[in-house]
Amino acid sequence: MKVTELRYPSRSSFFAPCQRAIDTSRRDLLEGKIIKIRLSPQGYNRRAIATIDHDSPNCFWIDKKSDPKRFSSRIRAAAYVLYENELYGEFEISHKTGILTIQFLK
Repeated sequence: MKVTELRYPSRSSFFAPCQRAIDTSRRDLLEGKIIKIRLSPQGYNRRAIATIDHDSPNCFWIDKKSDPKRFSSRIRAAAYVLYENELYGEFEISHKTGILTIQFLK
């Protein structure tokens, strides 16, 4: 297993859609259900297990196989919104063809 530290973005156009989805589906998310966020179809398709920690305000940890320099800004934005909403733990976050999905694992 490869674990890498990634920094949260300082700004992103994806914060607002992620925030709206979490606001409307917070209970479902915490129950382990997958929430989906529709975005434009551009961007890298990636999947990661992200660990959001309350003691790390600048970064999060991911278990992944991809090059961190080319990691999806959509996934980074989703991780930041989770942190800002005090949703800590492990989440599976993936982006595929304009659909960003988030699922709470533990």
